[in-house]
Parts: sequence; structure tokens; C-alpha cells
Amino acid sequence: MKKVYGAYLCTGCGIGDVLDVDGLKDAAADAGIAMTEHACLCGAAGRSFIEKDIADKGVNTIVVCACSPRVMQKEFDFGEQTITVRGNLREHVAWTGGLKEDGSVDDFLQEMGTDYVRMAVTRAQKTELPEPYKLETISKKILVMGGGIAGLTAAKEAAAAGYEVTLVEKDAQLGGKALGWRKMFPTAYPYNELEAPSIQQMIADVQGNSRITVKTGCEVARIGGSPGQFNVTLKAAGVATEWDAPAKVTADQQDLINKGELEDPNKGMQKYTTLNPEGEIYGAVVLATGWTPADVSEYEHLGYGKLTNVVTNAEFEKIAKTGKVPARVAFVQSPGGKDNDKDFPYCNSVTSMVALKQANYVVEDNPVDGTAYVLYQHMRTPGNTELFYKGMQAKDGVFMTKAAVTKVSASGSSLVVDVEDNLLGEDLQLEVDMVVLAAGMVPTTVADPV
Repeated sequence: MKKVYGAYLCTGCGIGDVLDVDGLKDAAADAGIAMTEHACLCGAAGRSFIEKDIADKGVNTIVVCACSPRVMQKEFDFGEQTITVRGNLREHVAWTGGLKEDGSVDDFLQEMGTDYVRMAVTRAQKTELPEPYKLETISKKILVMGGGIAGLTAAKEAAAAGYEVTLVEKDAQLGGKALGWRKMFPTAYPYNELEAPSIQQMIADVQGNSRITVKTGCEVARIGGSPGQFNVTLKAAGVATEWDAPAKVTADQQDLINKGELEDPNKGMQKYTTLNPEGEIYGAVVLATGWTPADVSEYEHLGYGKLTNVVTNAEFEKIAKTGKVPARVAFVQSPGGKDNDKDFPYCNSVTSMVALKQANYVVEDNPVDGTAYVLYQHMRTPGNTELFYKGMQAKDGVFMTKAAVTKVSASGSSLVVDVEDNLLGEDLQLEVDMVVLAAGMVPTTVADPV
């Protein structure tokens, strides 16, 4: 672009009152661009003043010395084919001082103003219109990693938008953990009743969609390239290849490897920067590889792994899927006891909703004597799920309280849960048949280098 310069000085907002306007214009001219002044550049008349020069003189590189570039951005936007540089004379100069006691211009303030003018002019002279980097070819294919409910949803939505989709699932069948659900969260108003799982219908929809290619028993070895041209190496699940994603090696570890003092964990693998000539090209990759239940065995006072019938929420869902659940169940959301109010690692709104869903199983399977205690430090039920939460609050047999669970112990064939700092204001001992710990959802990517 052949530059045609125009520099404009606003004298409004106190700028012209405390600074030598002619001196500022001279500074711009000395730097290489003649400057004109206006009393209010951000107003309609001021914008027209600049637009006239654009139309009549072909000005395409504009210097505006006025207010902060953080404000009036629309007023000083003259289109994508122009360069506009803002010099902040208002907030950074004029508003930081004033005239001397004798009414003359402060020399320091004036010097600072001329510096801002020179900087704006120089920046305009050195600035060029940005040219976007464009790939020679851009793939419109989308890869979805993971065939659980998130991956199936992503594949369906991408296909509905007109894209070709490849869905990769390392297991032999689609569905992921949703296959083990007894019920799913409400998806329709009034959001107060659990629903039958829709996972089988989702699987059928994906498998029957001509835009979606499904690859089961398959996983991603590595991803190279960049957006628009991701080079993806696929492999049979569980098989080691030279194109597997390499393990992370620190600078110190590499030094030991070079000295022969440490075995190279990536021996025999292709360098990560090397693109597989047989790799498949995708424009975008959706990561939906799921999660694993967090380890809760470290919380010894809760008895997991030691006491019979202390289970995680994932284990309780399996029990509910295959049969009737016990009549008295305590759902523990936070493991900190009286020490802190932290939840289990990787807990979130999903684990809160799972506790409510599973509490519903208890009273559903045991209509006469079903009792579910939801003991929490934090309950997270955002959006429409708040309606399900309120419905569970009102359900007979379900008791919820903010509480510190200090101990779980055996008492014959039952369990006793010690509860302190609850909303009732008194310590409790709850005798139950089972305790369910709200194990969080650890992303699979925590341990997977892909």
C-alpha cells in the first residue's frame, strides 16, 4: 500500500487549554507529517473533517492525537484498508497537569506532549497493513477423539453443520460411560424428573449419518501440523508405533541422555516435529476423550478401600444400573472434615448433580424407608439444573445439609457417619447402609501425552 498521511490534533477535552497547539503541530511536521487541528475530532464534525481528507486526498494512514486509544474506537475506525494510530494527549498528558501559576504552558508537560506526537507519527510511518497468513489448502474435515456422549454430540453437530467427520473411539463400542447410566439428567422443562438414557439413540444417529465415519478400536498416536492442516496418525488401540506421541524430556534429562547416563524414553520414535507422510489431514480436532474417577483412597477417615460399602459415585451408578440400591445412603461431597471445606479433586457441577440423581435412586427403589443424606460443602447446580436441585430439596426421604464429615466407621453391618458443623447446629451420627464418595472427574489427558 502506498501511504498517504494525515495527522489530526484534537484541542478539546482540555488538551488545547494546557498545551501549545502550534508547538505540537510543529513537532508532527518536523517528524514528517503535517498536522491539522480540530476542536472535537470524536464528534460528527470531526469525523467528517477526517473523512473529507480520505475522500479528497486519498489519505490512508491516519494519526489521531487526542484521547486514549482505549476509548472512542468506533469513532476513529475508518475501515480495514486504512491505518489509524492514536496518540494519547488527553489522559497521558493534558489531564496529568496544568498551566503554570502565571498562566503559561508548563515546559515539562509540553515536552511530554511533543514526545507523544513524535511517537505517534513515527509509529504511523513504520506500520504496514497486516496481511493474514493463509494456508495454501485448508481441510474442512473434522476429527472427533472419543465416542462417549460428548464425542457423539460433537460429531452430530459438526455433521449437521455440513462437515465431514471422523469419530475415533479406542474401545470396541461407542457410548463410553453413558452406557452404564441408569438415568440421565433432565433435558426438558420443568427439569425436575430424571430421564431414560438416550445414548443408544445417539449411537444409532451417528452410525447412520453418511457424513460421519466411525472408527472403533482405534486411537490417535500423535497430532502434528497446525489448524487447517492437522497431520493425524491413527493406530489400532493399545499398539505401540514409531509415530506415538513422545514422552516429555526436560533439558536436564536430555543432557543425561546425551551423556549416556539416562535411557531415552523416546528411542525408536519419530521426532515430534516430523510429519507422517501417511497421516490423515484434518482441519480441526475435537478432544472428547472423557475422564476417569479420581482416587479417593487418601482420605483415610472416610474408609474407602477398608470399609465394606464405602464406594465412589461411579461404583454406585453400576450398582444402581444392575439392581436395587440400599435404603439408607450418605452422599459425601467434601472430604476435608473440619480442616477445610475443599471438595474432592476434580469435582464440579456434574458431581453435584450426580449426587442428587443417585439420591433419587435411593427413595425411588425404597419408597417406604428410603433415606438419602447429601452432605456437602458446595453444591453446584447452574442454569436449569437448579430446578432439579429444588425438586430434590422437596422430595420426601432426601436430606441435604452443609456439613463436615469427620469420620466413617463400621457398626455391625451398618456404617456410622460422624457429621459436624451442619445447618442444624448440632453434631450428628448417621447410621446408613452405604456411603458414596463424590469422586471427581480426572481428564484422560492428565496421563495421556496426546
